Amino acid sequence: MGCYREDQDRLYVYNVDSKDLPGVREVTTAHEMLHAAYHRLYFWEKADLDKELKQVYDQLHKISELRTSMQSYPASEFSDELHSRLGTEIADLPALLKIITSGISQIANVLLNIIQSIMPSSLN
Repeated sequence: MGCYREDQDRLYVYNVDSKDLPGVREVTTAHEMLHAAYHRLYFWEKADLDKELKQVYDQLHKISELRTSMQSYPASEFSDELHSRLGTEIADLPALLKIITSGISQIANVLLNIIQSIMPSSLN
């Protein structure tokens, strides 16, 4: 439904307007903004964040949809994608990770609040 292009530092979101997918643009926008934020981190910030992401990932149920789908990502993209997926799909995150994913910008925080009000069951 969208993508973040590192080489252009731009994100793209399809204009999906479907009653079957309420809030899909908002969720996709937040997800892609988290990719942009991850890309902008310094390497030492990514190293610390990657450790935190791995801890959260290791705590996911072994047969969860998120864990299963993450297995298809190459190691070079894993942490970046996990960062964006956790930030838009899991509501109960550890404090540090929550600060990093929702506190990156005012816009991302507002979008996450919109997502929670539109699709509260998807964030648990």
